[in-house]
Amino acid sequence: ARGFRPPQKFRALIVKTQLNHDRSRVLWHRVYAYDKLALSQRGWNPASTVKLFAAVGALERVKRLGFSPRVRVTYHYEGGPMSFRLDEMLEEAMHESKNLPYNRLVQLAGFDALNGPRGTLKRAGLEQSYIIRAYEVSAWTREGHSKWFKSTPKITLREGRRKRTIKARTSKTKYPCYGAACASMSDLAKMMCSMMLHEQLPASVRLQLGGDGEQGPHLRVLRRAMNERRRRGKDDVWDAFKKAFPSGRGYTIYRKAGFSEDWLSDNIYLYHSRSRVRWIVSLAGYPGRGALAKAAQTVAGIIADDAL
Repeated sequence: ARGFRPPQKFRALIVKTQLNHDRSRVLWHRVYAYDKLALSQRGWNPASTVKLFAAVGALERVKRLGFSPRVRVTYHYEGGPMSFRLDEMLEEAMHESKNLPYNRLVQLAGFDALNGPRGTLKRAGLEQSYIIRAYEVSAWTREGHSKWFKSTPKITLREGRRKRTIKARTSKTKYPCYGAACASMSDLAKMMCSMMLHEQLPASVRLQLGGDGEQGPHLRVLRRAMNERRRRGKDDVWDAFKKAFPSGRGYTIYRKAGFSEDWLSDNIYLYHSRSRVRWIVSLAGYPGRGALAKAAQTVAGIIADDAL
């Protein structure tokens, strides 16, 4: 009706969430999908959108072990130890979308602790998502690592006087994913919901990232890394949503974008401090970095007009 013609292999999912009068709990979600492709992990490349999964898994693990996001993480690789602060790795992986910090977040999260039946992804309701192989394989293997995440090195966590060692492990489990990572639009939206609506969700389904309805430091550092525009390149999706929902009118946009093999994708959470309505938008298009320019303008307009 608005003259939109989808790019090749277009996928889109929009979730409208209504909160109660004091914004303390979710009353309902309404989910709108373009065609049926939004429900499938097959036939597309989620690229950097899945970095959110690794970040959540890493933060859950350090929180369970009693450390803050400022913990120093030392990886005991065969070529020698390498040490990084977790919050800095998160900023590089999530905001700057760098691949090697993302690979290290996956190692910290743990292969089975991330992908397994009781792991981070399945507890968040993600039935079709898995992280299997490293990104930026050539640079990763030059450091001496396998491209597969099945084997993780010994990892030491240090913060102040506290120290904890995670033993090296090799998984023998096979997961139904034949790419470096797998995800559906639906799963991207579910993880965004779990992270951004943490305080409003029942305790039984919350991620292990905060207290009882509170935004602790683990949630805070992740959200902070997702509410800024990347500092490089063209960004049609961000520009379209910022034009429709400017910060001067009280809106804040959180997102994780991805681009690989000519697939452009984005996972967005739209927040307004005075509204009881929240929006999640997951989009993917092909080919090229401009594949979602018209889609983003159209979807943003539909949401702004509440026309679904």
